[in-house]
Amino acid sequence: MILLHIMQRHAVVVWGKAKKHKLEVQRTHSCAIPEGLLINGFIQDEEAFAQWAKTMVSELGLKGKSVTVIADSTAVIYRQIETPKLKAKALEKNLYFNLARQMGNITENTVDYAILPQAENGSESLTVVVPQSYGDTYSKALKAAGLKPQRMITSTLALIQAGMRLQEEKTAIYSWCSDEVCTSVLFNNGRFMFSNVFRFDRNQTPLTVMNERISQLVQFQRIKNPDSPVELVRIGTTENAEAIARELTQVLRLLAKQGIPYKIFGKGSNLSGRAFRCKSSLRCGLSAA
Repeated sequence: MILLHIMQRHAVVVWGKAKKHKLEVQRTHSCAIPEGLLINGFIQDEEAFAQWAKTMVSELGLKGKSVTVIADSTAVIYRQIETPKLKAKALEKNLYFNLARQMGNITENTVDYAILPQAENGSESLTVVVPQSYGDTYSKALKAAGLKPQRMITSTLALIQAGMRLQEEKTAIYSWCSDEVCTSVLFNNGRFMFSNVFRFDRNQTPLTVMNERISQLVQFQRIKNPDSPVELVRIGTTENAEAIARELTQVLRLLAKQGIPYKIFGKGSNLSGRAFRCKSSLRCGLSAA
């Protein structure tokens, strides 16, 4: 199994072996991405991006290989929608109705959903709304470079999947920062509750943004569910976890004072997740078919 995580200024290729719901990482490789090719996850120059990808494919011997693509953008919208228990077609109509009521016109977007296993009554779905051009452009460019993109996911979906697979049954925050996007998800007693995706600029550091996001979620949980305060925070890093941990001293001390244990996971981590899989007959915007 090969994962290609595309960020603003670099990409990471991960080779691994899938075992049920876990991925055993065998090796990784980081590649720089030229300035300006990507803005907020969107490809700005499809031809130049395809040429960059073609060079990477040639150097790493990836021609003809199937890959799962991870890319992030604040333009991808996530909604949790509760409905009665319905059959697939009725559920899809209900979800579209709810999304249109919340967001207005969604005809220029692709919609997909997954039914969450945790609903106490009725059904609860994690619904994802993706600009149609987003996945299509990646698929076209990567195919032109000689790759076979199988599906496309985001860090938010990966963190939600990881939180579910870890089954820690705790109130926990999982937070990850890439080159320009910080993603955080909140689980209440093992049940997915909330996700937050924030794009930052060069005047902010990922560490500062992660500090703010985690602190906000801790306060949000304290107000929303005072009987279930945050018990655990897992912080994701791209590399050099030890140095980042030192720079995160302020937020980590804050969490320690509140009695919240924290863990750093990054390169070489045992944290596992799997790609978001479509649960519907809708055209899946997160699949690069």
